[in-house]
Amino acid sequence: MASRTAVIQWYLDHEGKVTYAKSKEKRCGPDSYDSASAMFSALIAGRFLPYGSGLGSMSLLLQLDNVLLHEIKRNEIQAGDIFIAGFNRKHLSEHAYTGVALDFHNVIYCIEDADGIIRTTNHGWSSRLVKWYRLAEPIDTDFKPRKFISGKTVFVR
Repeated sequence: MASRTAVIQWYLDHEGKVTYAKSKEKRCGPDSYDSASAMFSALIAGRFLPYGSGLGSMSLLLQLDNVLLHEIKRNEIQAGDIFIAGFNRKHLSEHAYTGVALDFHNVIYCIEDADGIIRTTNHGWSSRLVKWYRLAEPIDTDFKPRKFISGKTVFVR
């Protein structure tokens, strides 16, 4: 069964123990991650994605909107909800990052500026630049996120 608590726990377990990956070759752990690979690792640990799933990019994470991620309003934030920050109008900027809510006021995420995983508050974050999402519970253990593109089912990897 999927667990938002396990997603949070992945970040807590890696806080202060990993660095931010500055190259694509080192982004898949176990010693360094970028923001997206940390989130994909946490989603796998939380069983929202199957074990062995690839550690995708920020743009791939955004493609899970309405598949695994369901946008919520800022005032609905609960522990285990995730955010994507760094929108430039409606598109992701090259400095976008993602993380998970510890509670309504506090978040944990992997970011280059901190060279790893940090906790902070989300006070003062612009709602235009940050989107909040609730994770959808997979229906069964064989869950594979998918989207319909041009009438065809495409599995998101």
